[in-house]
Amino acid sequence: MTGTAGMRVILIDDNDDDRALVARVLLAEYPDAEVVEAADRGPFLAALAAAPPRLVVTDYDLRWGTGLEVLRAVKAAHPGCPVVMFTGTGSEEIAVEAMKSGLDDYVVKGARRMARLRTTLRLALENAGRRAALAEAEAALRQAQEGRIALLRELHHRLKNGLQTVVGMLRLRAARYPDPGMRSELLDMAGRVRALATIQERIYAAEESGRVDFRGYLETMAQEVAALHGGRAALRLDIDGPLDIDLQRASPLGLLCHELLVNAFRHAFPAGRRGTIAIAARIVGTEAEIVIADDGIGFERTDTEAGLLGLRVVEGLAAEAAAVLDIESSVDRGTTARIRLPL
Repeated sequence: MTGTAGMRVILIDDNDDDRALVARVLLAEYPDAEVVEAADRGPFLAALAAAPPRLVVTDYDLRWGTGLEVLRAVKAAHPGCPVVMFTGTGSEEIAVEAMKSGLDDYVVKGARRMARLRTTLRLALENAGRRAALAEAEAALRQAQEGRIALLRELHHRLKNGLQTVVGMLRLRAARYPDPGMRSELLDMAGRVRALATIQERIYAAEESGRVDFRGYLETMAQEVAALHGGRAALRLDIDGPLDIDLQRASPLGLLCHELLVNAFRHAFPAGRRGTIAIAARIVGTEAEIVIADDGIGFERTDTEAGLLGLRVVEGLAAEAAAVLDIESSVDRGTTARIRLPL
């Protein structure tokens, strides 16, 4: 048999004739095997400590102990080693207990059982080989998974640092521009990159579950945008319960909410006008619903088409997130952007 040449087998039985009978069966099946016989506890323990066995065959009723003691000693020293019990004594209860302790099979002694013993020994070795191959494959998979996790951590760390660097450079460059319009554009870009960095952190934290804590993102992002725009409007958050979004849609949805919120702060309250911007989010049936609303000056549809809210940008982000975006607004009655995301 392939892979069994020179294998080491420990045979435990205090009956010399039975031990010799089993040894003949073993050598008939595996001519190159090294069969180490043990009639007493001392030789058995010495054989077990000398080198790892590929197979152990033991009687149950021994003068100095039981086959269960042998089984437990073998499994403690070599968990993957198959053990077969060949005995003329014992019971169904003993066999069940032995199987629970890791016994591979149980064969009753007798001249008519030698063919069964031979088959049992072969199957025990084959099953042990399969278990070893499976354990090796699982170990390789764990190692590959650990390597993947380490790589993802390194990539996340570099991406996080890179995005923070870009944000810093954009803000620094904005501070140097005398033109207010150019400063505003650069700060907008910095805000978008910062929003992307924030959602990226949530994505990394959600790698195992595959779902992003979007409630936490909305709260963090909204507070950062409100602080950046210097209290132009009061911010109210009404997020009802957890809001978990799948990884693929988290980034475009995060940028969409950021874009809508920035536009509200920037355009809803001109010339020192005061008001409130509210963000509400909840699960409604099979959809997640996010509403960003203000009580500002509002706009006509023609203003939107002229680019006031960057309609093409937000509609593109909504499409990428597989979300439905509805914007309602009228002059002096504020604006409401409603995002519906099928779950």
